[in-house]
Amino acid sequence: MVFAIATWLRALNAVGTVAEAARLFRGGRGSSDVPTTVHEADVGGLETRLANVVVAALREAFDRDRARFDLERELHEAEQATREHALRLECLRSTGTTALTQARQLAILSIVVWMASAAAAGWFAPLDTLAKSLIGLGWLGLTAAVCAALMTHQHLITWLARGASETVQPPPDVSQLPQFAAQTAMPWAFLAGFIATAAGLLTAL
Repeated sequence: MVFAIATWLRALNAVGTVAEAARLFRGGRGSSDVPTTVHEADVGGLETRLANVVVAALREAFDRDRARFDLERELHEAEQATREHALRLECLRSTGTTALTQARQLAILSIVVWMASAAAAGWFAPLDTLAKSLIGLGWLGLTAAVCAALMTHQHLITWLARGASETVQPPPDVSQLPQFAAQTAMPWAFLAGFIATAAGLLTAL
């Protein structure tokens, strides 16, 4: 901004200088021995050349200011795009980290329930057919929950990598997670496995 003001001040100073020179030249025209028509022709030509010089200087100032404004706008747009990309990555990281943590916790919980039920089944041995069947179904559900958690984990990693890539258009929506079949089935599989395992252990009592 200071540079633009200085440029305009120099241009206005040049215009003032040209006007002052033209006024002085006209003032000394009456004492010359050259005919009036010749003086008028010379003054007209001089004024035309000076006007052309001023116009060229102003045009150059305009072009220089426009180029500077364009550069500043491009830099501002680049900075804004960088900030938006960083914000989108942060949203992706926060949303994805929460979902990944939930999937890992459910997988760990399924394994813990399976190990605890296996230890309890060994303690209650021998088991009758109904208890074995229920515990077997429960372990099958817990295994399905672990597999669904692993699949969900892999899908979320791929989604996060796609969101972090600048070449992917359009970028994924960070407002909500994509709904995977494994992600939907994961809690239900765990719940069914847990209930069936608990029912089998209670039957073995």
